[in-house]
Amino acid sequence: MAEQMDSHPGIGVGLRRGPLTYRRRIEIVPGDGVVEAAMEDYIHHFRVRLTHDGTHVTEAGAVGVRVPWSTCPVGAAGLASMAGTALADGAWADRWVDDRRTQCVHTVDLAALAAAHAQDDGPLVYEVHIDLASFVERRARLDRDGEELLDWQLHGQEVVGDGPYAGMSLDRRPFSHWLETRVPAQEREPVVVLRRACSIGLGRLMDLDAIDVASDARPADESCHTYRTGVPEGSHRCTGTARETEVDPPGTPIPGGPLAR
Repeated sequence: MAEQMDSHPGIGVGLRRGPLTYRRRIEIVPGDGVVEAAMEDYIHHFRVRLTHDGTHVTEAGAVGVRVPWSTCPVGAAGLASMAGTALADGAWADRWVDDRRTQCVHTVDLAALAAAHAQDDGPLVYEVHIDLASFVERRARLDRDGEELLDWQLHGQEVVGDGPYAGMSLDRRPFSHWLETRVPAQEREPVVVLRRACSIGLGRLMDLDAIDVASDARPADESCHTYRTGVPEGSHRCTGTARETEVDPPGTPIPGGPLAR
């Protein structure tokens, strides 16, 4: 049972102490000239659809089934700017996102995965489970198509214990350096997926409906549309949209996601 906290330094208000579990599931289904993807966790549920001609994205769109803030749909609509991007470039957000402040980071992540797997022969599923003993101590695991690939013990922003990732920082700059210098290219995607989940997973310890506007959770940091300067103060909480996805048995499909077709 989580214990209520009033605040946490640098993060915001409406927080709880662990233990709790965070679950994130990503489904990607390629088709003939189209690829659909969905992501769901405690805070979010997004769907992305890309059409392509085999080499370039011809149309891109996103739907926020569940979003935390009233301004999130504006950021999700920014995905339309991906049209015209080469599929090979689409897998790398920094090659087509000119301004992070016009986008929703979650739809960008999902669209990049969709582009990377647009011409696969079959669907792909990532599932993440993070045991949150506290804001500091966590255990994060990632499965791909039912096979466990990664198991990290975390202390703050660092992977600890044994294994090839011990000592790796989740902070952006040192993480990027580690990824590029110590992780083979073909193994990087699940590492990036788990790293993102480790950051967002801390939101499982937030009592979101106790927050009125996005600026009460954290200040503007230019990371996305909702958190661009001047926006979070007027971005209101979409109450009642959190869903405790960890109560679903492992392997449970996203409701209405691509695999549900």
